Amino acid sequence: MLHQLGSGGMGSVWLAREQATGHEVAIKFLTCADHERQLRFGREMQVATQLHHEHLVTVLGHSGDAPEPFLVMEYIAGGDLRQSLLPGQPMDLDETTRILGEILAALSYLAREGIVHRDLKPENVLLTPEGQVKLADFGLASRVSQLGELTQTGQVLGSYDYMAPEQRARLPLDHRADQYSLAVLAYEMLTGKRPLGRFKPVSTLNTRLDPRLDAVLARALQEDPDDRYPTIDEFGTALMAALKPRPRGRRWIVLTVGGLLVIVGMIVAARRDWYQPTAPTEPIEQEVTKTTPPNEPPKPSRFEELMRLGQYHDGRAERVLAIRCYTEAIQLAPHEPMPWIRRAHDQMLLNRYDEALADIHQALKLDPNQAEAWVGHGAILLQQGKVSEALPLFDRALQLDASHAIAHAHRGRVHLRLNDRDKALADFDRAIALDPNCGIAYYYRGIIARDQKRYRQSLEDHRKSVECTPDNPFAHRSLASLLATCPDRSIRDGKQAVFHARQACEITGWKSWRELLVLAQSQAEVGDYSEAVAALKKSLSLSPPASERTKQQKLLQEYENRLSNPKGSTP
Repeated sequence: MLHQLGSGGMGSVWLAREQATGHEVAIKFLTCADHERQLRFGREMQVATQLHHEHLVTVLGHSGDAPEPFLVMEYIAGGDLRQSLLPGQPMDLDETTRILGEILAALSYLAREGIVHRDLKPENVLLTPEGQVKLADFGLASRVSQLGELTQTGQVLGSYDYMAPEQRARLPLDHRADQYSLAVLAYEMLTGKRPLGRFKPVSTLNTRLDPRLDAVLARALQEDPDDRYPTIDEFGTALMAALKPRPRGRRWIVLTVGGLLVIVGMIVAARRDWYQPTAPTEPIEQEVTKTTPPNEPPKPSRFEELMRLGQYHDGRAERVLAIRCYTEAIQLAPHEPMPWIRRAHDQMLLNRYDEALADIHQALKLDPNQAEAWVGHGAILLQQGKVSEALPLFDRALQLDASHAIAHAHRGRVHLRLNDRDKALADFDRAIALDPNCGIAYYYRGIIARDQKRYRQSLEDHRKSVECTPDNPFAHRSLASLLATCPDRSIRDGKQAVFHARQACEITGWKSWRELLVLAQSQAEVGDYSEAVAALKKSLSLSPPASERTKQQKLLQEYENRLSNPKGSTP
């Protein structure tokens, strides 16, 4: 064994070297062998060993009789698709088209073999060093004919964001569930966002996209599988056609020889201005060829790679890993203020305020005219509750950059804490005008609207907040709370409330009593009091403040009474 690659609910994956050939392989062990996991691992061995396709990870061997059952698979050294996804940033369109085409080829093969993958997500789309797709992890995969025979626990298996609605509800499913998951993945690759709640058409978020994609993805993302494409092949045909640029009519340009020479001369002159060849003695044709930049963009420097990797970890709320990246970036370029600023932000979110302030002071020392650093300084003080001290820092940031949307949003938070709602709303409105995707401004503006009993406006703002910041648990929690408990019952939507409450719990690792409380209220709204009681008990086990604990105990008693008296009144 060389080292552990990762671990999951069913076991661990290790990197090993085959003695006979010297090839590296990945070995997946079943280390947590309760009855349900044994069945799933056995099904994975049964399914994976029967599949052979260029875009599926190849299983080289297996044993179900060993003390720890295992699968031996080819080792894919290129990482997974998640590492190529940056929050809020679409992937390169040509690369996206190629990857989606290869995933479609794998899913089409699985469909022909009667297999539903059931866990399609970026982490299970592996990429070889050459960029070839290898679909992995068949722990949830099963033949369509056997789906009704799978054990049904109270746990929903799979990755919630990418899971089809029928899978979340533990209803019968078929290949159209994989179609839904792939549509979520395509949406995220094309826009940098996930299609949560009322999602926008992709062409409005990425203007490079053909509007034909809007209808294709909207159909594949329908809640009812009967409203989606009948087969994965039909979806794939429509998707690839919409991704392919439309042919344009030919435009013939007639040039005289003299005109052509003038144009070539202009190009050469312009290139000389940029490249300044020291000995322009070669023929023009060779000089143009020589000075033309390559089609492929230059590889990013190690510093750039570290900054991108830090952003990737930030997008997954992996603050410690992000800090490591920014620390190494600082070692490479100590005079660059941005890694200091980003590391300060992560230190702040880990409540390491002294370290955060030290970093932000260093960034300001390097560049006192860096608006981002003043925003960071103010955010740290605001997080510490030093509201009055934070205000002039946001003012300073806006003096340097009046178009800084986040500075307006944070200054709005300060005004809100100082009970000046008019100024707060003015800043939130300005932030949104500057950046229509400023999730934090929508979030707080939605809170003000709810306090003012403008529930429709609050609903619209909270939905927008979730759309802009899909990884923000507070955005999901606030939206779920509104949908579950709004005094205006026409606003309520129990199913959507449960969905967003679960999202908030997933993001916080099911360790926040506030998110679990909202989940309990959401479950009660749909009449599922057994789940509501379980969520509320879990919330109470996390030691909320005494005043909240008293409220929750009363609510728990109410839910338990309703559970024991199902014929009683609805909430």
